[in-house]
Amino acid sequence: MTSAGTVDMEQKWVFGGVDSHADTIHAAVVTGNGGHLADAEFPTTTAGYTAALAFLGAHGDVVAIGVEGTASYGAGFTRAARAARLTVVEVNRPDRAEHRRSGKSDPIDAYAAARAALSGRASSAPKDETVTGIRALHNAAWSTVKARIAAINQIGHILVSAPDAIRDRYRALRGKTLIDTLARQRPHGDAVHTAVLTALKSLARRVEDPHRRTRRTHVRTRRRGQRPPLPHSPRPHGQRRPHTRVRGPAECGRPNKEGDHPSPQEAIAREVFCYLTTTVTVPDIADLRPLRRSRNITLTTVAEYFGVWPAVISCVERSTRRGDDLAGAYREWLTAA
Repeated sequence: MTSAGTVDMEQKWVFGGVDSHADTIHAAVVTGNGGHLADAEFPTTTAGYTAALAFLGAHGDVVAIGVEGTASYGAGFTRAARAARLTVVEVNRPDRAEHRRSGKSDPIDAYAAARAALSGRASSAPKDETVTGIRALHNAAWSTVKARIAAINQIGHILVSAPDAIRDRYRALRGKTLIDTLARQRPHGDAVHTAVLTALKSLARRVEDPHRRTRRTHVRTRRRGQRPPLPHSPRPHGQRRPHTRVRGPAECGRPNKEGDHPSPQEAIAREVFCYLTTTVTVPDIADLRPLRRSRNITLTTVAEYFGVWPAVISCVERSTRRGDDLAGAYREWLTAA
């Protein structure tokens, strides 16, 4: 038999669901039993995220929020919810069979995300901001590789249909030799030869080493005054710059003495090196469950005291969800009980 206090607390517990889009998000609220309460649409702005969180909190204590696309359209709302110290879980988009059974609309998807958070079907935590930065650097590096491959293929296609004089001149060249020769050549001849050679030279420069392209772009930008020069120690007139030593992975994210910024590959290597060499202390919580059982205390009693869902306490005890503050308060409460 359920006590009246437990019923009141369950009535205050609600779960949220968010269906995210490029310009709007649709938020929905369900009770602890899965009943629909309300849903509304908000813009994907800072004010819209604040209004959405206030809308969810107006219906009770939000236990968890299921969000579709936490790393894409829902990234902004996820950051706002985490800043408000709310639990956010990542929800996979419904499959086609679910759409055929329930239909496809923003309110339906939002309620489905809320029910996924309630049932525990969605339990994975979204990736943090550091992973987002690494993903952006990796995408930039991969797009550079794809651009080089596309430029190399275009050079080959142009040489196939180029005038005979150009084909005979560059027919025997391959690989880096061909790229370097095309990048250094000066277009000349009639209009057709000049256009073809100009296109080949432009493509060859795209294939060049990205480090050289980064340095050249930085120097041009600094000369135009768009970026102030980096501070450096003054040198007497005529003194040569000393040789720059090879930098380690931990220094790859910093500009070197010449003011050159790192490539995306160097920045990724620096972040990975920092993660592999940084020691993270995780508190031991293996004593919580035996201590609670020795006191003959149920999960429901603990949840009522801390005002959380019993599944949250169970996840903390089983180390499937990290909550250092809750675990510390939980241990102190058990010790004093």
